[in-house]
Amino acid sequence: MSNNKYKRRIFIKKSNIKNGGLGAFANMPLKKGSFIGHYKGKRYDINNLSDDDKELLTNSAYAMLVYDSSGNVSSYIDSSEKNKHLSNWTRYINGCKLKKQKPNVGFVTKNTRVHIEVIRDIEVGEELLADYGPLYKW
Repeated sequence: MSNNKYKRRIFIKKSNIKNGGLGAFANMPLKKGSFIGHYKGKRYDINNLSDDDKELLTNSAYAMLVYDSSGNVSSYIDSSEKNKHLSNWTRYINGCKLKKQKPNVGFVTKNTRVHIEVIRDIEVGEELLADYGPLYKW
């Protein structure tokens, strides 16, 4: 996605979530079923992790698991501060921590990329929220 297209669709500001840091917000209505970007960062192959890599990924709030077509973890994508220069706006999609928060985007693996899919219509100004899954450590 080009930088200009992202800026038309998304803006970054302080999250509505307490202690949530920055968040990604809709700058225009986003329709269910739309793909609005992909998660970027440094890719780590699951079979070639050094001890330092394992420590970074274990402690990173920005490490995304990537699954192969069989449902097995094949790699990680990390967009933590160490790898921020390789990331994009998707690192600011916050997770639903409270029961009252409902996800409006999801992460979909296609080949080796993790795409961001709108899973319900999103209004202008609404924060993008995802379900980080059961493995995420709050």
